[in-house]
Amino acid sequence: MCIRDRVSTQSTGFYYRTLYKSDILTTKMWDNFDQMPKNYRQAILNDFNALYLSGDINVEELNRRLSYILETEQDHTVLLDVLGVTGQLKHTIIHTDVCTQNHLVSPRDQEGTHGSDTVVSRANLRFYQVALELYNKDVKTMVPETKALRQAALEHALKYETNEVANGRLGKEDATLSNWAEGIAFEFLESCKEELKGTDAFAVVKDFDTLGACIGAAMVSRSIPASHAQNVWAAYKMLDSDPEKGNLVLRALCRYGDDRVLLGDIAKLCTRNSIIRSQLGGVVFMNLAQNNFFDTFAWDHIKQDWEAIDKQWGKGQFRLQRIIEYLAHNTDALFTQESAAEFEAFFEAHPCPAASLAIKRGVECIKLKAFLSKRDAKTFWAADHDE
Repeated sequence: MCIRDRVSTQSTGFYYRTLYKSDILTTKMWDNFDQMPKNYRQAILNDFNALYLSGDINVEELNRRLSYILETEQDHTVLLDVLGVTGQLKHTIIHTDVCTQNHLVSPRDQEGTHGSDTVVSRANLRFYQVALELYNKDVKTMVPETKALRQAALEHALKYETNEVANGRLGKEDATLSNWAEGIAFEFLESCKEELKGTDAFAVVKDFDTLGACIGAAMVSRSIPASHAQNVWAAYKMLDSDPEKGNLVLRALCRYGDDRVLLGDIAKLCTRNSIIRSQLGGVVFMNLAQNNFFDTFAWDHIKQDWEAIDKQWGKGQFRLQRIIEYLAHNTDALFTQESAAEFEAFFEAHPCPAASLAIKRGVECIKLKAFLSKRDAKTFWAADHDE
């Protein structure tokens, strides 16, 4: 029997219980996988992820099943879950000598194969295809799950395509998504200039659901240079009366901005509830933790500005817990036993009772990343790349 009864209950208080017979887990369950209802397929996918993290199945088994789902799954809700699982795994076991800085493509892809035997490459290619299929469709006609998949796949695929161009595997003229995204980003920035002149603003950019990803792609490819970050910031301030659109711009700026001083100002303004509402603390710090250029920025800022952060959110549980958990899960630089010790020591020196559970989870998460990075990252990324 393969039994996972509890996961870290002593520290977190949470149970995760599942029971599979071994032959069902490894073979029989997959014979009829395509015919199962989609909620069953989602449950099995998430169970497999949990069983891998708890050590009940190995990375080779997880790779095999994820690859199978990537090849066969058509339902948009399940595909969105697959993207979430592969993204989580890449955050978890990202740091070894075989991983690239941008975390998206196997580093030693052979010409003509593009790492076809790795689940990372298969996920990249599958969601790139999904993005190409959906990017220019009218979002107003989409059901919610398709709209959500389009947004997530587009952001993933834009990073992938930008990397392919940077590595010379794809010509800039053939970068369909990047060229489209950069056009939208420039159109948006031009509309901001017109707004400053008193003309009608933002009407030019009709698809705000993908605006953040487009701005991000333009920043990553440097087609929007660092100096333009201030223009994006100005655009956010003009969108104060439209929080939904403003949040998309803020998210893009925090995740893809390469102006360290501006990012510091944004974090401080949010913490002090000035211009950026403090309720957006989760949005700001989650995306700062995943910033494309400064992988320790959010953690460094929290240590430096802790007094103000604790004053703003320390008396309430929900928002500060979210910020701390985002930090531990999404900061790629926090992946060693040493960084887990640093994380734990900081909060021992700066007690925060309202977020004690989140701190314990954060320490566990970083230790898990350290363990899995050492054990499984090379297999997960590039089983066929040993030289």
